[in-house]
Amino acid sequence: MDELRVDVITRHAIRNYGSVLQSIATRELLGRHGASARFVDYRQTGYDDTGWSVANRGSARRFPWPARVAYAALRHRGVRRIGHLFEMELRRELHLTSNSYRTIEQLKSSDEFATDSFYCAGSDQVWNVEYNVDNAPYYLAFAPKAARKFSLASSIGAASLPEIHERRLVEALSSFVGVSVREGEAAEYLRGLGIDAEQHVDPTLGVDPDFWRTFADESVPAEPYLLVYQLNGSAAFTPYVAELSRALDLPIKRIEYWRGPRSFGQHCEVLPTMQRYTQLFRDAAFVLTDSFHGTVFSTVFGKPFVAVAPPHYAGRIQSHLQLIGETHRLASNVNDAVNVAQGSHQLTSASQVLARERARINSYLDRVLHSEGRS
Repeated sequence: MDELRVDVITRHAIRNYGSVLQSIATRELLGRHGASARFVDYRQTGYDDTGWSVANRGSARRFPWPARVAYAALRHRGVRRIGHLFEMELRRELHLTSNSYRTIEQLKSSDEFATDSFYCAGSDQVWNVEYNVDNAPYYLAFAPKAARKFSLASSIGAASLPEIHERRLVEALSSFVGVSVREGEAAEYLRGLGIDAEQHVDPTLGVDPDFWRTFADESVPAEPYLLVYQLNGSAAFTPYVAELSRALDLPIKRIEYWRGPRSFGQHCEVLPTMQRYTQLFRDAAFVLTDSFHGTVFSTVFGKPFVAVAPPHYAGRIQSHLQLIGETHRLASNVNDAVNVAQGSHQLTSASQVLARERARINSYLDRVLHSEGRS
């Protein structure tokens, strides 16, 4: 049987460990179904490796112009370092298109995309209208007309979309041979709009733990540690770190993108490689995180953890914890976190649940890639 080719578009170039690792997991999942994954090198406008780019995104946009200029200057060198590391990782791990693209017009006019390829959107927050400059690329609007299109654990990032975006989404997905979303509420929402959507776990959970154990750095820690992975800048997170370290009598080890005030006086791993990042979760004694993928990798390796809800998009973490029956691990205050940490550490049913979910996502991929009669 000839090898299938799948052109995947996702948020692979976002400078975030979860974005890169879910792309690697997507590559692995498709490969196990006889498909060669090529990633469309689409880079959103405004997402550049410069301090000014960072200063014009997220909460930084609320700063007055002089403050943003100062912030851009402060962050520029660190952002360049982050970009350099992540770019090396992407090019080593993923097969990218020959060209990079910034707009849907560039994608549509490219001669790189053939009808005999499958086209896949996702995973990650590819349909989040707040994150993305233009969702058209992630709706696969650039794929040839007769191409076979599907999504894989794509995320909308919200319970529903404004009407104008909703219409665009429904029109696009109506031509897909399979629609897979990451959150249960997104699947229900789309089914209510007449789209036959299925819910599947993030690809990082869709591959088996042995893949990640092999992928991880082989080094072994000298002593047990509390791993802290904080994506958001909320000061409310700080007391959790000190109290859990004290309650568990564990030294702190943090994963950081750059060295900042919140990590002063603590051991930091600044910009670890993807393998080292994975290994830090594999070998942690306990994990504290406000990150969806931090929660995911704690689960993959069966590590006891506490999750702190981030200011935005906490639903991703809640949905995952509901799936594995560990909702008590989402702490609403420091006392709750300490109680979880000092209680039972075992993830009692997660491995069985994830084995079932891996079977489901693999069944879906087998169906969309190999079933006869699909147009």
